[in-house]
Amino acid sequence: MASVTSTLNVEDLLEAASMILISELGDKTFFVACIMSTRASPLYVGLSAYTALIVMTIVSTLIGISAAQALPHVIRGQGCRDVRWRVVLSDVLFVSLRMS
Repeated sequence: MASVTSTLNVEDLLEAASMILISELGDKTFFVACIMSTRASPLYVGLSAYTALIVMTIVSTLIGISAAQALPHVIRGQGCRDVRWRVVLSDVLFVSLRMS
């Protein structure tokens, strides 16, 4: 199993960027930014949206790192040696959070 502190390769970077791009298109934030830019300065709205995205990406990354360090110990303690649970868990979380 790879360490959380391992370096990112290009494939990981492209996978993360494409996941974020897909999840952000059509998001409520996207529509709110479009509407707000008709009433306020598009520059300020754009900067605010980018700032919010950066903050949420940092928070999500920190939560993911914490979960990656905590969950294997919990799962391993229950005797589960299959690593596919991470893929299933990430798929379930992605779908459930997109529907909210």
